[in-house]
Amino acid sequence: MKYTPPRTDKKIRAVYCALFLLAILGMVIKVGGFYTTALQCSAVIMLTACLAIFIKYELITYTYILIERNNTLDFYIDKCTGKRGSYVCYFPLTDAVRLEKLDKNSKSRLREEYKGISFYKHTKNIFTGDKYVLVFQNGQGYDAVIFEPDERFIRLINNEMDKNKEAENQ
Repeated sequence: MKYTPPRTDKKIRAVYCALFLLAILGMVIKVGGFYTTALQCSAVIMLTACLAIFIKYELITYTYILIERNNTLDFYIDKCTGKRGSYVCYFPLTDAVRLEKLDKNSKSRLREEYKGISFYKHTKNIFTGDKYVLVFQNGQGYDAVIFEPDERFIRLINNEMDKNKEAENQ
């Protein structure tokens, strides 16, 4: 099963357009003396931030994939930039420990529970959308993927995790 989250974030376009316009304005305005140099330096910083936001949230698309292999599901995240795609995340769901909806305290709570956990964010929307955290065991430590699945995807992951817990208890 594949799922690509839709772009629902309209505010992000306003953010990078405003940064772009401010950067252009900062490059064009001549104030005089030291202020011109400071204004041009801040314009370059704004232009860099504008490009970083544009690339991250407009040009990149994430597709979440569940593939069944050997009676278990494997979780992949495919990152597409234009026509080029590459897998940025892969693990079997037998390694999944926890799936929960992301809230403002999720990261700190998970850092306390799983010492040394690393977070990897693979989301399309910055301000909107339901984001989830999937924690999995990676060798001796734990990693967490932040992503934007739909309800059917969540159901499949939860069912697979329940099946794995039942198999461990037997």
